[in-house]
Amino acid sequence: MGDEAQTWRELAPQRAWLANYTHDQRPGQRLTARMFSFATTDAARTAYEHVRPRAAAELRAGDAGCWTDDGVLVLWGRLVIEIFGNAPQGVARPEQAVYLLAFLEKAMPAGLEER
Repeated sequence: MGDEAQTWRELAPQRAWLANYTHDQRPGQRLTARMFSFATTDAARTAYEHVRPRAAAELRAGDAGCWTDDGVLVLWGRLVIEIFGNAPQGVARPEQAVYLLAFLEKAMPAGLEER
């Protein structure tokens, strides 16, 4: 899960998913999506608040969301979703993370965040 693995481990998610998405014509513009499922919505909110950058601008997504330096962080029910660009910084733009988030939201079955 990268450099933040220990932080996420301490937050005790029940499940974790990791996916890498690469642009078809510009492979350097790739995004990583990490999704963490927690036992309760309160546990998910606690985790979201713990990893949310303090000065992050709000993003209207899920139950709470914010922009990060290179992507987005979203609280959705019992899920915390993080989508970000990979090094080198600036190759993938945060706007691409929102685009991917829209695809993920459409593809998820209804009620998934509650399971």
